Amino acid sequence: LQNALHTTILPELGIIPKQPISEQTARHWLIKLGWRRTVIRKGVYMDGHEREDVVKYRNEIYLPAMSKFEK
Repeated sequence: LQNALHTTILPELGIIPKQPISEQTARHWLIKLGWRRTVIRKGVYMDGHEREDVVKYRNEIYLPAMSKFEK
């Protein structure tokens, strides 16, 4: 965030700070914006590829459209 603030965000807003924003300040801003540090644990990923609505979409819309592109 600190790098993005200095190179992109603040210049696009027309803001030129007198001193660079510290890493600590950037962290405080993230917390104020609702960011929370989380630990991502390994687990089983379920993407729902066999849900009834997904199967219907795949068979009735997606696969026919893709077959047109393959011709």
